[in-house]
Amino acid sequence: MAATAADGTSKRDAMIIAAGMVCFLAQKNGDMVGMVAGSEGRPIQLPSRSSDGHLELMLRTAQQAATTAAPAADSSWLLERAFRVTTHSTLMTIITDEAHPTVEDFTLLRRLKTRHDLMVIRIADADPLQGSALDHDVVDVGSPREIASMARTSRRVAHDVAAYRQARRDGIDEMLDRLHISHMLTQGRAPWWTT
Repeated sequence: MAATAADGTSKRDAMIIAAGMVCFLAQKNGDMVGMVAGSEGRPIQLPSRSSDGHLELMLRTAQQAATTAAPAADSSWLLERAFRVTTHSTLMTIITDEAHPTVEDFTLLRRLKTRHDLMVIRIADADPLQGSALDHDVVDVGSPREIASMARTSRRVAHDVAAYRQARRDGIDEMLDRLHISHMLTQGRAPWWTT
């Protein structure tokens, strides 16, 4: 979530805007909001509360945790943890990048659905090739290394990347639809609710 979104803005900023809207609406409805985030080695959990100060703490915590130094995303671990720590029925909102939850998370999501209403907000990744901006370096966040300009200008590579991304997107959409989970894919933060 520390990388660039499809619209060129920060995925972290888009995440905070989406989370802020969900928190605001929950608070206006008289509901409490909690958070489960992080990784197995660095878990983050804030209890459910409804004060303005608590909501600000949650958003600040999420923003500070989304750095390039953060561990790689592990949606399976997060979904399992969310199931264990939230025993009362809730509206659970999952805010993530376009690659998560993965199709391998089907069973965990189905189990979460037995207890909670789920909503998934995915923030689209920037074009990993950035072929139209060759004067800028592009670094893969998952395994920090620069993507060579030769790969960024290759039609074959562009075709393969686009096909892979579309197949992954279709697979996740199909899984979420099959589970009757409300979901959206936004291009970034400006404005995130229009896609």
